[in-house]
Amino acid sequence: MTLIRRSAVFAVVLALLAVCASGIYLYRVKRNADSVVRIAYELTLNDRPPTIQELRQLFGSALRQNDPCTPNGCDYDLFVSNRVLAALGLIPYATLRSSFWVKNGVLDTSGLEFWSRGGAFYYVIVHYCPHCDSFEINPWEASSPLGTGSVDIGYAASAANKRKAIALDTACLTRWRGCSNIAELVPDLWQQTSDTTISCRIPNHEGTVNTAPNRH
Repeated sequence: MTLIRRSAVFAVVLALLAVCASGIYLYRVKRNADSVVRIAYELTLNDRPPTIQELRQLFGSALRQNDPCTPNGCDYDLFVSNRVLAALGLIPYATLRSSFWVKNGVLDTSGLEFWSRGGAFYYVIVHYCPHCDSFEINPWEASSPLGTGSVDIGYAASAANKRKAIALDTACLTRWRGCSNIAELVPDLWQQTSDTTISCRIPNHEGTVNTAPNRH
């Protein structure tokens, strides 16, 4: 009986340690994701796009270069994922990717991409064109299939629109059921209207692309 009791206590202790370890892991995943999303938004508010040196200072060793640079520029990215617990089958696999295209040492475009086996996929890209204030949502219709979503925004877009585009719910990386659609992932832009459709929270917004005025 003593052996049985000891085994039971040991099993309980192991279970508690596993729960604590999982909680710490999920906390770190969300903290890292929140940091990536916050920095992505703050970069769009700067008066000028950052240099590659500034990006390295922000992200450290997490920022990696994928391939050798070409005459058109260099590609960098970093990932935040829940792969450890997903590999154990405890939560749906999900990953957040932050990407950067650098030309002549200065950021030209950046993007945030979220993908989940739970069903959600989202991509936002920021163009560092000084005079572009585009804000193009897809889908933007009043009623669209759940599907995937994307937003294309210009460097000169309003801070409010940038915030809406980049306001990803990072808890989609740590929830036990994940996020099944873009309305759950980016609730500032979309809402779910039925089991199969969503609607844009900015009605009838097709997006606009404004560039610098013509000079004569």
